[in-house]
Amino acid sequence: MLSVRDHLNAMALSDDWIIELGEAIQDFTQCDSAVAASRAKDLVRNKQLADGIHDVAVGLMKIRRADLNTLTPLQRRTVRELLNGIVAEIETLFT
Repeated sequence: MLSVRDHLNAMALSDDWIIELGEAIQDFTQCDSAVAASRAKDLVRNKQLADGIHDVAVGLMKIRRADLNTLTPLQRRTVRELLNGIVAEIETLFT
């Protein structure tokens, strides 16, 4: 089975950030690698949007790796409120 990277390379899209975007699409949506690569290719037609979505996805991947057990109650509350605000804004933008 080909990876997202393989599919994007075949489409002459080898920038690391585009590959990361495709891998994030596959990771978060559980779609096939070819579908994820195609969706990444489509998104990069709007560079500003694709760059922002890339940043959000990579940021969430970093949060997954963080030691959340060490957060203070204030840190946990701040992160939760910030993320709730971000989700609300995204829902407004895309509905």
